[in-house]
Amino acid sequence: ETYSDGTALLISRHFLEVMPYNSQKANITWENSSLRAWLNGSFYNEAFSEAEKAGITMTNVINAKSERYGTPGGNNTNDNVFLLSIAEGKKFFQNPGDSVTTPTPYAEGKCNADSNGFCSWWLRSPGLYPNLAAYYEGNGLIAEFGSEVQKTDIAAIRPVLKFKLDALKKLSGSTGFTPTS
Repeated sequence: ETYSDGTALLISRHFLEVMPYNSQKANITWENSSLRAWLNGSFYNEAFSEAEKAGITMTNVINAKSERYGTPGGNNTNDNVFLLSIAEGKKFFQNPGDSVTTPTPYAEGKCNADSNGFCSWWLRSPGLYPNLAAYYEGNGLIAEFGSEVQKTDIAAIRPVLKFKLDALKKLSGSTGFTPTS
């Protein structure tokens, strides 16, 4: 999706890692999750070159409550890298098959794949309870009920970021991210 400010929302083509939403079992929101800390800390600093970082725009991330269950989504955050929400997932992946993805060579074999070889991937939205986070199932359907946040093998990571279009053109598609539509 492109914006009037000259940026585009990008999501990784493949899942890049498998890790828990949070390092321990807890009632947690996106704001305080260990996954958010990792994405905006180690991942951001190690995965992107200085030229790529210059193109990444800090994004005001809206963390809404669960529409289905009313579970609080927590405070909004300002992130360089984040995950899709349930609402964004439904907007960008209107057909279940569109959200299905494969791992990078690094992440291959790290998740519990379904019978078709596809892995689930985390969303930032809360599930039924505050210790559950929503995710996409390997078949492309959203599991709004969620999974326990400390599960280490339930879901993969597909980072999302907002990137300046002029910087993206200079990098000529080397980012490994795909524009959302």
